[in-house]
Amino acid sequence: MVIKNILNPKELKIIKKDFESKPGNMELAGINDYGIKNMWNLESTIDYLKSLKSIFEEKIGRELIPVNTYMRKYVKGNTLKPHTDREKLDVTVSIQVDKSDDIINPLIVHTEPKTILNLENGDAGIILYGNRIKHERPTLKSEWMYNLFLHYSFKVKDDLEKKLI
Repeated sequence: MVIKNILNPKELKIIKKDFESKPGNMELAGINDYGIKNMWNLESTIDYLKSLKSIFEEKIGRELIPVNTYMRKYVKGNTLKPHTDREKLDVTVSIQVDKSDDIINPLIVHTEPKTILNLENGDAGIILYGNRIKHERPTLKSEWMYNLFLHYSFKVKDDLEKKLI
């Protein structure tokens, strides 16, 4: 599911500037992750985790608990291999913050059939059960791309989740 223009250009510029002004905290912690720079809970993104929650709850019909934000800068040639998110991350929202050009760099969700999310700056792609369903990004063709991830848990587990656990 894609929500167009969830963040406006001014908001995206502030987030990118904040991200660029700090060292990646994942790298400082000695954690190698995909992309050239990765950061948990960037200050300028925390308010969006809370303020956009009701929009996502309405779209998916479930009450959510905010968990964390995560931001990544990819550069040409980076690949995000098929993976699942951490156990508590029932919902992942991927927001494209900026990229160098108009080349499509899809987010692929391994549902049946596969779901391909093509995001533009400011768009949000929602992945339900990202902690159970694999998702990936093929090799980046653009020179660079910034993505913000908002992570949530479901407030109450449903029967499908109980079967998956």
